[in-house]
Amino acid sequence: MDALLTLGVTSCQQIIFIGSVGSLDDNIGIGDIVIPEYSVCGDGASRYISSDSLNNGDVFGEKIYSNIDLFNKSKTVTERICKEKT
Repeated sequence: MDALLTLGVTSCQQIIFIGSVGSLDDNIGIGDIVIPEYSVCGDGASRYISSDSLNNGDVFGEKIYSNIDLFNKSKTVTERICKEKT
């Protein structure tokens, strides 16, 4: 999160972030690609990213949905790449 916030004061226009998370599903293996429909806020920094105030906008524990167009585009591109590689 610190790196992303730092990029906010640069001329950077696009980034690609590949995250790492654990799974609660035994069917998801190491190296599997997962594109979630939403995430649940559980870190400190993004709790307040939607507001300039530490008293307002705390989204800890809430579902945060991605932009549906970006979600669909990511899914389509990933499916295409996976089919090309198999």
